[in-house]
Amino acid sequence: MTPLPSMAVAFQPDACKAPQKQRGLLGIVRQGLAAQLGNKKRRLLRMPTIVEEDPEEDFVLALPARSTAEAGHQPRPQLQLPPNVLPEFAPGLLRLTTHASYAAEVVAQLKCAGESDRRVLLAWLSVGLPSLAFSETGSHVVELACKVAKGAERYALIFKLQGFVAHLCVSAHGHQVLTTIVETMPVSTIGFVATELLGQAGDVARNRFGYRVLEAMIMHCSESQMADLARELVSEAVALAKHPYGNFVIQHLLEYGTEASRSAIIEQLLCEMPLLAMDRAASNVVAKALEASDAQTQTSIAMTLLHTTKPISIVDVACSRCGSSILVELANANTCAAELRLRLGEAAPRLTRSKFGRRVVDQFGLMA
Repeated sequence: MTPLPSMAVAFQPDACKAPQKQRGLLGIVRQGLAAQLGNKKRRLLRMPTIVEEDPEEDFVLALPARSTAEAGHQPRPQLQLPPNVLPEFAPGLLRLTTHASYAAEVVAQLKCAGESDRRVLLAWLSVGLPSLAFSETGSHVVELACKVAKGAERYALIFKLQGFVAHLCVSAHGHQVLTTIVETMPVSTIGFVATELLGQAGDVARNRFGYRVLEAMIMHCSESQMADLARELVSEAVALAKHPYGNFVIQHLLEYGTEASRSAIIEQLLCEMPLLAMDRAASNVVAKALEASDAQTQTSIAMTLLHTTKPISIVDVACSRCGSSILVELANANTCAAELRLRLGEAAPRLTRSKFGRRVVDQFGLMA
């Protein structure tokens, strides 16, 4: 088996000492709680983010030889590799993409490496980071590298993946690496992810891997970082609500997005509320809108369903699998219950002939 870099080879998985106490804490920042909505539980306005810290001020990055002025842009930090390490171990780096046992050995080394040996391993991995991120075995190593990296090591790893965000999003293994970065890195370092996805938000939301990256971004990125992407997603709210993957992104925006995004999404949903309530994917978005909204918005949704007549009436909604579930939610929340009971009571004979209509009849007590 190809050996690991010389400074890390002395570490064996079964000889690891207890991890040393780290300087600094990865604190959890929670902003205020939202106001209580009726009988709904209080929810967090923001998800945990990583506290800004640089516990390794003594760690010096090796910058490119050219000056900033000569390069025309700010140089990217590099992890400094000891002399003669790279040529000898480059073949081993490629083995990480194909040999699970070798990747497992590197993972074990990363978990218990000391400070100096961790730096060597991260520098070694950073040479081929993009290629590793796209492979099944290599992506697991990269994910752990992002989790164990500290201080300036984080920036060096992140810079290696800049320019690859759009491709990582739609990769079966790359999207997991990108999600890990968004979830574990300080907020100030992950703005490039949103920048590289501008103009592609809708396509990424429809991708079976990309939507997971957007979910993580909505929960962990700052409002300013997500502002432009959120506007792109809101502009396609109805179409995405009906999509098997896109609906999850809209649900996250309703729950964790800004008040402006939430209001804009609901405004679009109201225009097609009866159809959306009956749609298998979109009905989940409608349910999330009811859960994340105040009483006034819930009433607007209920009244929109109540007064719709063509081409679909509230009775049609009540007789559908998904639509009946939305009406049950409204009944449980006691939103416009009297008005809904009166309107549905007029169609009780038809409702009782439908499997799903009978759920609504029972919930509203129409038989009594």
